[in-house]
Amino acid sequence: MGCAAPPRGGLTGAIGQTLLPGVLLAFWAFVGFENLTFLGRDLRDPRRHFLPVSAVAPGLYGASRSL
Repeated sequence: MGCAAPPRGGLTGAIGQTLLPGVLLAFWAFVGFENLTFLGRDLRDPRRHFLPVSAVAPGLYGASRSL
Protein backbone atom coordinates (compact mmCIF):
# COMPACT_ATOMS: atom_id res chain seq x y z
CA MET A 1 0.00 0.00 0.00
CA GLY A 2 1.32 3.37 -0.95
CA CYS A 3 0.49 6.82 0.30
CA ALA A 4 -1.81 8.95 -1.77
CA ALA A 5 -0.23 11.99 -3.37
CA PRO A 6 -1.50 15.38 -2.22
CA PRO A 7 -3.84 17.12 -4.63
CA ARG A 8 -2.24 19.54 -7.07
CA GLY A 9 -3.38 23.01 -7.94
CA GLY A 10 -2.81 25.05 -4.78
CA LEU A 11 -4.06 24.93 -1.25
CA THR A 12 -7.29 23.08 -0.71
CA GLY A 13 -9.46 22.08 2.19
CA ALA A 14 -9.22 23.68 5.60
CA ILE A 15 -5.81 25.22 4.99
CA GLY A 16 -6.77 27.09 1.83
CA GLN A 17 -10.22 28.17 2.95
CA THR A 18 -9.83 29.09 6.62
CA LEU A 19 -6.30 28.99 7.96
CA LEU A 20 -4.49 30.89 5.21
CA PRO A 21 -6.86 33.91 5.16
CA GLY A 22 -6.66 34.07 8.96
CA VAL A 23 -2.87 34.06 8.90
CA LEU A 24 -2.80 36.75 6.21
CA LEU A 25 -5.25 38.92 8.18
CA ALA A 26 -3.19 38.55 11.36
CA PHE A 27 0.00 39.47 9.50
CA TRP A 28 -1.67 42.50 7.89
CA ALA A 29 -2.97 43.67 11.30
CA PHE A 30 0.46 43.27 12.89
CA VAL A 31 2.19 45.22 10.14
CA GLY A 32 -0.38 48.00 10.41
CA PHE A 33 0.00 48.18 14.19
CA GLU A 34 3.77 48.23 13.85
CA ASN A 35 3.56 51.23 11.50
CA LEU A 36 1.73 53.26 14.15
CA THR A 37 5.00 53.77 15.99
CA PHE A 38 6.32 55.85 13.10
CA LEU A 39 3.39 58.25 13.48
CA GLY A 40 4.51 59.08 17.01
CA ARG A 41 7.34 61.17 15.62
CA ASP A 42 4.84 63.57 14.04
CA LEU A 43 3.13 64.42 17.33
CA ARG A 44 4.38 67.14 19.66
CA ASP A 45 3.73 65.08 22.81
CA PRO A 46 3.29 61.44 21.77
CA ARG A 47 2.64 60.15 25.29
CA ARG A 48 -0.32 62.49 25.62
CA HIS A 49 -1.75 62.63 22.09
CA PHE A 50 -1.10 59.21 20.53
CA LEU A 51 -3.96 57.31 22.19
CA PRO A 52 -6.72 59.86 21.41
CA VAL A 53 -5.51 60.28 17.84
CA SER A 54 -5.33 56.53 17.25
CA ALA A 55 -8.85 56.14 18.68
CA VAL A 56 -10.48 58.98 16.69
CA ALA A 57 -8.74 58.47 13.34
CA PRO A 58 -10.41 55.14 12.40
CA GLY A 59 -13.83 56.66 13.11
CA LEU A 60 -13.11 59.68 10.93
CA TYR A 61 -11.77 57.46 8.18
CA GLY A 62 -14.84 55.22 8.32
CA ALA A 63 -17.17 58.22 8.24
CA SER A 64 -15.38 59.71 5.25
CA ARG A 65 -15.49 56.39 3.37
CA SER A 66 -19.24 56.03 3.94
CA LEU A 67 -20.06 59.33 2.23
